[in-house]
Amino acid sequence: MNAALIDTNILIECFQHNQSISEAISQFDRILICPAVLGEFKAGIDVNTRRGKKVKALLDEFLDDPAVAIVPCTDETADYYARIFRTLKDNGTPLPTNDIWIAAAALEHGAAVLSSDGHFSHVPMLKLA
Repeated sequence: MNAALIDTNILIECFQHNQSISEAISQFDRILICPAVLGEFKAGIDVNTRRGKKVKALLDEFLDDPAVAIVPCTDETADYYARIFRTLKDNGTPLPTNDIWIAAAALEHGAAVLSSDGHFSHVPMLKLA
């Protein structure tokens, strides 16, 4: 399976109709989203506005695509998180907490991370898209 776990910045760009992001996403058979990404994205939506309602509807449509899956945060994800956290701390290259969860979920599911944040390159063994 050719899978990518997308970062929040990619999801935002996708909904802003960024053609290069859409093309990058289309290269994968499966698109994975972890709860950290979904939470960050939803935190930026004000569903009390017309625009917010439109974005929420687009998100729901995106999530209904059979090629898109929300991956759960499991005990195994937490194990990956702990290993990544310790490695980054030891190397002096910390990442934001949610990005560590994103990396952990990607490693657990054998997916590449699709992000515009370059700091994911500090995570050993992580495939980048």
